[in-house]
Amino acid sequence: MVGRARIIDLYDGRVRGYFRDPGRAAPHNLYARSSQLLAQAPGASQAREMDGKPARAAADGQLAAPAVVIQYSKVRTSRFLEAGTRPPYAQSTGTGTAVVLRGGQAYDVRWSRPDADGGTAFTTASRQPMTFARGPVWVVLAAAP
Repeated sequence: MVGRARIIDLYDGRVRGYFRDPGRAAPHNLYARSSQLLAQAPGASQAREMDGKPARAAADGQLAAPAVVIQYSKVRTSRFLEAGTRPPYAQSTGTGTAVVLRGGQAYDVRWSRPDADGGTAFTTASRQPMTFARGPVWVVLAAAP
């Protein structure tokens, strides 16, 4: 699906710019040098750009978020067809692990969402609710390791 998409495939192992920190366990030790990746993507826009201009909200200026959550979930094949194939589907109900990026720090947390009609709760290792900075929180669903 990636090969047929309108994106530039900069996957690890296919291009230069990735490296691993030998002091950390895989898969949590993979890093990238974004300048090297962008050099291999002619015509790619810069981060959070659309049509060559910074992505902006009508009322608040350039898009940004004080917190980003990488939520690891089960990924299965969707029952829906997209361009003749069944795309991946990230399950957002249940429980799992996540990483919250906030204030230059990374926090390992657990997530829980018992049913699709409710919100997701994020808790710290000490079972306290994770606190978020005021403003939007971007959530990225990623395949559980």
